[in-house]
Amino acid sequence: MICQIRVKGIVQGVGFRPFVWQLGQRFELKGHVLNDSQGVLIELIQAQPEIVQHFVTALTAEKPPLARIDDHTVSYLDSLEDPNLANAQALLQSTSFEIIATQESGMNTAVLPDVATCSDCLSDISDPNNRRYGYAFTNCTNCGPRFSIINNMPYDRKQTSMAEFVMCGDCHDEYQNPADRRFHAQPNACPECGPQLSFSTLIDGELVEQDLTQGQVIQACVDELAQGKIVAIKGIGGVHLVCDPTNHAACDELRLRKNRPQKPFALMGANIQAIEQVTQCSEIAKEWLESVSAPIVLMQRQLQPKVALSDLVAPNQGKLGIMLPSNPLHHLLMLAWQNKEGHGLLVFTSANVSGQPQIYEDEVAQKYLPQLADAYLSHNRKIVRRIEDSVVAILPRLNDFQVLRQARGFSPFTIQLPKGFEACHGIVASGADLKNSFAIVKNGEAIMSQFLGDMADMDIQDSQKQALKDFEQLYQFTPERIVTDKHPGYYVTHRAKELAENWSVECSQIQHHYAHLRSCLIENSYPADGAKVLGVIMDGLGFGEDDTLWGGEFLYGDYQSFERVTYIKPMHLLGGDLANREPWRNLYAILRGSDNLEAILELPVESLQQLKQKPLALLESAVASKVNVPLSSSCGRVFDAMAALCSFSFARQTYEGEAAMCLEGLLTEKALLANAEKAYEFNLEPTTGALQLNPLAVFEQAAQDLANGVSTTDVSCRFHLALANLIAKVVKHLNKQNAFNTVVLSGGVFQNGWLAHLVEDRLAQDYTVLKHRFIPANDQGICIGQIPLDT
Repeated sequence: MICQIRVKGIVQGVGFRPFVWQLGQRFELKGHVLNDSQGVLIELIQAQPEIVQHFVTALTAEKPPLARIDDHTVSYLDSLEDPNLANAQALLQSTSFEIIATQESGMNTAVLPDVATCSDCLSDISDPNNRRYGYAFTNCTNCGPRFSIINNMPYDRKQTSMAEFVMCGDCHDEYQNPADRRFHAQPNACPECGPQLSFSTLIDGELVEQDLTQGQVIQACVDELAQGKIVAIKGIGGVHLVCDPTNHAACDELRLRKNRPQKPFALMGANIQAIEQVTQCSEIAKEWLESVSAPIVLMQRQLQPKVALSDLVAPNQGKLGIMLPSNPLHHLLMLAWQNKEGHGLLVFTSANVSGQPQIYEDEVAQKYLPQLADAYLSHNRKIVRRIEDSVVAILPRLNDFQVLRQARGFSPFTIQLPKGFEACHGIVASGADLKNSFAIVKNGEAIMSQFLGDMADMDIQDSQKQALKDFEQLYQFTPERIVTDKHPGYYVTHRAKELAENWSVECSQIQHHYAHLRSCLIENSYPADGAKVLGVIMDGLGFGEDDTLWGGEFLYGDYQSFERVTYIKPMHLLGGDLANREPWRNLYAILRGSDNLEAILELPVESLQQLKQKPLALLESAVASKVNVPLSSSCGRVFDAMAALCSFSFARQTYEGEAAMCLEGLLTEKALLANAEKAYEFNLEPTTGALQLNPLAVFEQAAQDLANGVSTTDVSCRFHLALANLIAKVVKHLNKQNAFNTVVLSGGVFQNGWLAHLVEDRLAQDYTVLKHRFIPANDQGICIGQIPLDT
């Protein structure tokens, strides 16, 4: 009897074929396994159905740690003449079970993310008797670089940046042995044949390589760090700038060089114990830290830390972002650092000037690093594409998480589209201008690109162009349609139209906040024919259907259409784009609607006294003449205004979300409970066709509280509680007019873990609440929501 088993999913480059080979030996089968365009194909001869059944059960239950089986089928064929057989001749000659060569054709298999070092490889580099002891490029089938080194599919060594490193005899034997965990591990290498480290120090304004052995490089790096120096370190997907987080002068110098006044630095810890010295490390946080993705994890600070970090690591923040080493180089570095300094923590931040992309190419590093770093720990393996660190937030009061940035360890990220999207194919979804990622859709499956950045930067624009070419090549993808945002000023909008012309395909547009809603529906596998839902979409801003800027919306709809049923009362963005960077402008935009404005500005509150000194008459003149004062319903700008009232980032935000993060950082469980009965209240104002939510009363109450000596912590709590109460109240009000049982929470404002929890807590008893977990709630997730249902 001839049997053919087709396995689809993440089954190439993860040790799946040697795993199948070992199963074949165990069950004494005759036949072979091979990779082809659809995944893995297993062909058996003289196979008894009951044995095949046990084999398939083991296949799915015992699969390798990095494998994911999306589908498997078992077929019995009548003859070796059957045209569906991949290799009838090899099957006829089978006397045992073998692995045979890849069948190359159009690829439909997944490209894998880079994977954190496994425990077996950590043991290898820690064992003085192992030939890979202390080797910074140790990997196996279960771990190591993939997306950052691949040039083309199928995933073979000749298609990666490891092609120039010829394997020695020992490595080649491992590579060819199906019983070895390094069988067909494409980056397989050792100190004799693989990439090598180098260390350069700054001499007369240039980085000059030092004559050091491989064993001396790590120690030289640690010695520089211990002296308060800033060291650039080339990793898997880019270069980081590293310094001692307990050294205030070093952190200060790093901020000056990067031109990064306030935005928090990420940290790396040698191990969980090092991380627990400064954070409240929950079980779910540990799971993420030790996961194959190894992201930066945002956790609450320890109230009484055991290590005194510089205040400049994360100014005005209640959380710290920390990761564990994700590759052998970082493991070796952190171990050496912990042995020298004891605390086992280092600042790890992207090597770039603020607002520019992370450095990853050797020639760019040589040009720009002398202005950023005192030394450079590098290596001679090329990084094919930039991949920044991923970020995961641990949500308060819940044993839950939310991915804020998908990059290293996640990307490219594959999503099975919901029921009803099966025919969706050939789509490119361009995303938005901020936090850009794009997605392609092939055979009812979406693949989201790595986090690329903000399209205002020309280097990021070039990165997006290259990334799209990469996806076309890696997935052998032919675009048939492109979808983009409706904002007429977005780079992605203009680029999408240009690409549509070049490709001779249709270009369509979808409203920004509707895309947020649809993104959350898709992530939660909401079916295409599902009932209408209510979307609570809160973010910075996006171009609306009425040509104003939206950002605080209640949308009623489904995958086909939507209606804007309620929104935050639009206010003027005084100075246009300046209002996104200078929170005081938003504070005045709200307060100017008060009948008691003069009295409010006389209150003994520092921010209000500062506001009086601003050119308010000039702003009123601009409003009267309608010059650079567009209307916006942005919830993000309301947060900025409240932060400004509390004297956080009053004059200027140095990074997106700074003001709102300062407000969120004040919240604690105890403070929220203490203020539960003291929440402020929004005014609800009926208008033609929709309800408007006016924040003015909240600000009047908050201003009076501050004047009466109420703490900014209490004011922040009362503001957050007010917004959560408002959302719950509006949802129930709208449910009287519109039929829905499901409420969707999306948009960058819902990255605020406390707000998301407070809202869900008020709705969960009466509604199904859908939220983001893996697809970011911010604009990185927009591309998924742009995927059309009709093809």
